[in-house]
Amino acid sequence: MVFLPHRGKIYLPGKTVMAIVGDGGLISSISEILTCVRYHLAITIIVVKNGVYSIEKNKMLSEGFTPSGHELTTPDFVQLAKSCGIEGFPIRNPADIRGAVRLALKSEKPALLEVLCADIELPRRPIS
Repeated sequence: MVFLPHRGKIYLPGKTVMAIVGDGGLISSISEILTCVRYHLAITIIVVKNGVYSIEKNKMLSEGFTPSGHELTTPDFVQLAKSCGIEGFPIRNPADIRGAVRLALKSEKPALLEVLCADIELPRRPIS
């Protein structure tokens, strides 16, 4: 899993760049935060934190298997962001997302929003 939001900001420096990534995706690409810090890239990263590596869970379900090994142990991404030198915003209520995004974009610095959400199950197609 690779997500490269910094490339958009490097190639289009005058544009607003935001990345939406799951907690599993960010865990495997944590160096992206440090890249934003090192190169002063004003990128807002929105982490959808549900504690599940959803792509693997849903792949297993779609193949008719009982999911296992998809649960994640994740850090407090807000504290992680702060320890890397960027602003972190915890989002516990969906109504707070808009305001937090505005604050992050207004800062013109790298920022991370951690959005807590429930694990959801995608609709499955019948297995024939």
